[in-house]
Amino acid sequence: MDFHLWTLFPAWSTFLFSLAFAAMGRAGTAALIVWLEVALNAVLDYGLIFGKLGLPAMGMEGAGLAGVIAYGAGHMAFFLDLAFHRFFRSAKKYRHAWRTRWHILRRFFHIGVPKGLELLSRTGLYSVFSLFSGWMGVQALAIHTMVVETVVVANQLGSAAGNAAAARVGMAYTGKNYVAIRHAFYGTSRRDIGGSRNH
Repeated sequence: MDFHLWTLFPAWSTFLFSLAFAAMGRAGTAALIVWLEVALNAVLDYGLIFGKLGLPAMGMEGAGLAGVIAYGAGHMAFFLDLAFHRFFRSAKKYRHAWRTRWHILRRFFHIGVPKGLELLSRTGLYSVFSLFSGWMGVQALAIHTMVVETVVVANQLGSAAGNAAAARVGMAYTGKNYVAIRHAFYGTSRRDIGGSRNH
């Protein structure tokens, strides 16, 4: 658990970088980095938990260390890709991108606090039940973790489409392209309606 606590910053920054890449129209690059991060985490978990691939057997501590390495690698991949993007080749544009804009930050808090409370309540509920499951034993915790991960994967399919639509609407709104806004709305609506019919 001590190892896994070190993933807090890179996990948070990876989430922010993913949103930034989506807003730049590079969601495919973000998805590729995240999937490579997942693959690296799986390989390191196998090696560090069970002592395979020439790595030491560390048990659960190995799983935490694998998470730190995978999240750190993902963070650096996002940062380097963004830093060397063609938009930032000009030093003036690079400095301008990192300049603090307090009016935008105030809007982030105004819009983001309700969403943050929603995410906190949802993830907090999962965390509380994980704690209860851990008190009940390793088997209960393992079953709970498998169920939660299954739910997360199922939710991510709809969440990814929603985030992509939100990013496209934001870019279209900035450019005052109301036709593109309607297309994004109708496309997402058709996907949701089609998905609900299939279920």
